[in-house]
Amino acid sequence: HLSLQSSKKPFGVEPQRLLQLPSVHLTGISSTGKTTLAPMICEANKDYKLVKSAVRDSITEAGGLRSQGKSTTQLKAFLNMAFRLEEARRNGYPYVSERDLICFMAYSRALGFNTAYEEAFIREVAKNSNVILVVMRPTIKFVADEYRPVDVDFQKSWSNHIEELAEELKHKYRAVYYMEEVELDARVAKIQELLCEHG
Repeated sequence: HLSLQSSKKPFGVEPQRLLQLPSVHLTGISSTGKTTLAPMICEANKDYKLVKSAVRDSITEAGGLRSQGKSTTQLKAFLNMAFRLEEARRNGYPYVSERDLICFMAYSRALGFNTAYEEAFIREVAKNSNVILVVMRPTIKFVADEYRPVDVDFQKSWSNHIEELAEELKHKYRAVYYMEEVELDARVAKIQELLCEHG
């Protein structure tokens, strides 16, 4: 939950300093460790708030995994995530998001959709000048569940589109890092290193 108690100074950090700290967006295909890593980053950095992904909520509301092939489901997931990120920015705290909007645009491109939200996507990405984008490469074993597409060719296409977008839009972010570390401790340590470097 992202609502804040304005009467309290969080963890002894001055408010103006909080505004300077970079936020972190994770992006990557299914089963790359985004949902596991995000809260661990927040645990290691007590001033950071967690922004949960809107993907599973949108898929469940639309009727399950089969709905992911519908442009309407992708648009709803995109808009839900864009709203959550905007809310996080307005709260003024640094945050860690389980997803970046690149995930959604790349997914739609992999499906072959002519996305109706391309302009909105570019506008939203332009707000990420104080964000470290972490592209989670598929270096761990894929674990299937009721939300994840299992087609290997689709996963490869989705991954390629994510990397293409990250490269194309890297100038919009504070920094872009391609995560190849496998162990969780090593992943958290790398994020800490990035926050120290760019904070």
